[in-house]
Amino acid sequence: MLHNDHMEVRYWKTENKMHALARNADGDTLIFVHNGSGALFCDYGHLPYCDGDYILLPRGTAWRIEPSELSEFMMIEATASAFKLPDAAQGGPSAINPMLFTLPRIDDAFIAQQDDAFWEIHIKRRGQVSTLTYPFNPLDAIGWEGDLCVVKLNWRDLAKHRSDGQRTPPAASCTFVTETFSISTFIPKVGEGESGIMRVPFYHSNEDADEFIFYHRGEFFSRGEIKAGMATFHPSGFPHGPHPSAYQTKMVKAPVETEEVAIMIDSRAFLTVDESIPDGAEWKAYVKTWEKAQETL
Repeated sequence: MLHNDHMEVRYWKTENKMHALARNADGDTLIFVHNGSGALFCDYGHLPYCDGDYILLPRGTAWRIEPSELSEFMMIEATASAFKLPDAAQGGPSAINPMLFTLPRIDDAFIAQQDDAFWEIHIKRRGQVSTLTYPFNPLDAIGWEGDLCVVKLNWRDLAKHRSDGQRTPPAASCTFVTETFSISTFIPKVGEGESGIMRVPFYHSNEDADEFIFYHRGEFFSRGEIKAGMATFHPSGFPHGPHPSAYQTKMVKAPVETEEVAIMIDSRAFLTVDESIPDGAEWKAYVKTWEKAQETL
């Protein structure tokens, strides 16, 4: 969907298990599970997944998935880079605790998928794919040691980490960072704020970053007529903020209660919308919702 020299953002939908392994040699891959459930098998073991999961695959990891139902993923590549955790000092009490991560396990399911069939690993490097063929399943580890590993984190785990009424600074939403972009997670808030005071930052212009938001669940706090599975893209320099109808009903209402779950990418390097996006993907009537809202003010 979007790309630059430091990032690639893809959307993938499948209900079929992978019969070959994938390995990204261009950078770390972060997978967000929008819908579905199933299992991921990788060099480090077996890892079940469900909707709302982030799965972080370090560069060079061999992996495949077996969906148990139709699954939809947003895939974010940190090209020639790695994902890290944000500065804990900026997040305050809501900073991510690495203890929230779930790790793959070398369990019975992992052992059961090992066989002596021919397996391929498709390796992506600089946008080109090479293939290695093995006369056995190369996901045959019996153990591993170190601090490099596939990890999983669900937005619900982040929600459990916050108390009702707890004020959270904007930086607390930051979940993963690289040298040039960040990934933030907006999760439900309960009882935050004071009556009659607008929350900030809202109306703004990102002069230093392009902003992409993917809407995963719920009713988004600052937008009207946005549904799960939609996304917005605001290049740097374009002022934007709450939809007028959202301002009237939510911005100055307290205590603040939101149901939104959304994923935001802020990129300091300019992003390009990929030309392969099919016609009809853009909701061109969205601008009309602003005109309609203006008439009611």
